[in-house]
Amino acid sequence: MIQETKYGRDFRFSAQFGFGSTRTINSAPKNNVELFREALRNGWYNGCPNPEDYINENGADYAIRRYIDTNQRFSEAVRLAQALNTGVYYLLTTPRMRWPDEPVGKHDDRYVPTMHKFRIAPMCQEGYQVSRLLANVAHDSSREKLLRDALLETQEFPWHFVATLADFSLQNRVPLDKILSHLYPQSLFEEENCYTAYSKLIVSLEEVSPSIHRELLIAAADEKSRKELKIATVPPSLDS
Repeated sequence: MIQETKYGRDFRFSAQFGFGSTRTINSAPKNNVELFREALRNGWYNGCPNPEDYINENGADYAIRRYIDTNQRFSEAVRLAQALNTGVYYLLTTPRMRWPDEPVGKHDDRYVPTMHKFRIAPMCQEGYQVSRLLANVAHDSSREKLLRDALLETQEFPWHFVATLADFSLQNRVPLDKILSHLYPQSLFEEENCYTAYSKLIVSLEEVSPSIHRELLIAAADEKSRKELKIATVPPSLDS
């Protein structure tokens, strides 16, 4: 049983941890044990290091649907990036080694592979933000156009992709509060402790989308806004 394993192999459920999935929702009735197992499976694909907490907080049915939705959005981004923007494709599919001074954060070692201690899976970094930003767009055609436009815009500078996707989302009337909550979530910061990656995102936003950059700094500096949006505090060196 997965829940009885302390760390363990990188390959479970016929997939690597945090690489997304194109699986769809199985509509067949399930008992609570099966629902929990299915939620764990999709949480593995999603790169969720604390799936049991998430399932207990939101319910297995909601967790399954949210995991599947964001897994599919990530897979869409990877597939289109492979065709249109090689730089972004590698950005979204390459695990990143953790810096020595940025050790892994909050995680349940029963549900993550051994390598989670040493590297960040694709859906635990840019893939997290991209999948959530795309999940804000309901219609397939609108989402594909948004994704395509962002990929074409960042041909020369693939590291600006997340900021560009956020900027295009705002232009397409995605609410600002949803964009901010997905760009700089406190929960992801606590789990991955990826100060360097967040620092690069702030710098990228300043160049690509000054309006989102400004609003993020304002919200992150205000305790009430941070709690409402569930976002992290911006490092002092980047708050001006």
